[in-house]
Amino acid sequence: MKMQKPFRLRPIFAPIVKIIAQGAIKLHITADVATLFMVLSSLNAALGLIFFQDFLWFGIWVFITGLLDGVDGSIARLTQHSSPFGGFFDSFMDRISESIIFCGLILYAWIYSSDLGIILAILGVLGYLFSFLISYTRARAELELKNVKLANSKPFSMNIGLLARSERLFYLFLMSIVVFFTSDLIYLILLSLFVLLTGITFLERLLTYKRYLTSFATQN
Repeated sequence: MKMQKPFRLRPIFAPIVKIIAQGAIKLHITADVATLFMVLSSLNAALGLIFFQDFLWFGIWVFITGLLDGVDGSIARLTQHSSPFGGFFDSFMDRISESIIFCGLILYAWIYSSDLGIILAILGVLGYLFSFLISYTRARAELELKNVKLANSKPFSMNIGLLARSERLFYLFLMSIVVFFTSDLIYLILLSLFVLLTGITFLERLLTYKRYLTSFATQN
């Protein structure tokens, strides 16, 4: 089953991430500590939106979160201190970070957006749900493939679809900057588009995995 390689932002920002990681190493910052900084940056984003209704602040800290998301792994590789627990801790904190960011969006909508508040809050919940399912689908599928150890199976990656984690964070960053200079109506449009794209990404991963298993079953 031939897979088309999806567009990803990580290679574009990789040089910046590596420079930050090298600086962090000189300051004796470990990969796990960098992961915690990533979570704190997402908390800064959410608090700025909840207490100050500042989408510019929110967007900047979401962008920083996206950068720091790759720093911990870069530190681990540069110091050769990668470990199974480190990968688990990073993945776990990624989910915490994303939860915090969406809590900020949902609470902002619920508290401050009088006319569109309920709709924006529902869209925020759906955006979070699809974001979680995108990551869960990949993790679960790759775990199943590892456990089953399909004989003679070709290499298979679930890193597919338009909005992986880095792309979701970058979309939220761009959305926040636009909303800062416009209105809640534009926010409604952009958040609706986010929900649509994350939903499509989730379904693409789910159906691709199903087709892969079906294809393997018919070959054996």
